[in-house]
Amino acid sequence: ENQKKNVKAMVKVGTVCQAGLSEGKIQASGLKKLMARMAAPGYRKRMSAAGMKIVDGQGALRVTKYARALLLQDEIVVRRARPADVLPVFRLSNEPAVRTCSINTKKITLAGHKKWFADKLKDPSSLFLIAEYKGKFAGQVRFALEGPTAALSISLAAKMRGLGAGGIVLSKALAALEVSYPGTAVLASVKRENTASRKLFEAGGFKKISALRAGGSRLYLYRYPGG
Repeated sequence: ENQKKNVKAMVKVGTVCQAGLSEGKIQASGLKKLMARMAAPGYRKRMSAAGMKIVDGQGALRVTKYARALLLQDEIVVRRARPADVLPVFRLSNEPAVRTCSINTKKITLAGHKKWFADKLKDPSSLFLIAEYKGKFAGQVRFALEGPTAALSISLAAKMRGLGAGGIVLSKALAALEVSYPGTAVLASVKRENTASRKLFEAGGFKKISALRAGGSRLYLYRYPGG
């Protein structure tokens, strides 16, 4: 009874055939006619094609991703960076996948990184955040503040990619920024070929506002409104 509307809609688009009912029962004569109609291969093929247009077979995957995201939401935390984070951030920043997505693709030296890291921790115009999953390092987020805006940099540990963690880390980092610097708008530059980051920002409420070039790379500039 509670599926009547669904059945009618599927009959309308040709994905199912509805047997005639009388007093809530399927009539044998109607069922015979229906079976005769469905015996034709061409008829079944058209039904199959119609079904493929409305059912992609990815329902179980979507449910799994949703359930996993609910778990990650509770288990991922974002906090301020500390001196002890210097090596995890160094290792992440030097991963080939991270360097490829960066505007400056050159490998980072440990000595240079240590100085840069110490400077960032002391910089009042920098909000440096660390993402943790079950207490373990999971990524980093940095906001470089300049007036009413902040330039964003984000990268996730390899083990966290493809799980839906990026959106959670981004959301929690933006919330932390709003607490510390209310009303700050956020800018993010992304290489055009970096589709994963583009999807992340677009899903997170960022709007693409322009195209530009930097360091020989073609970029898109995204903006997230403050407040």
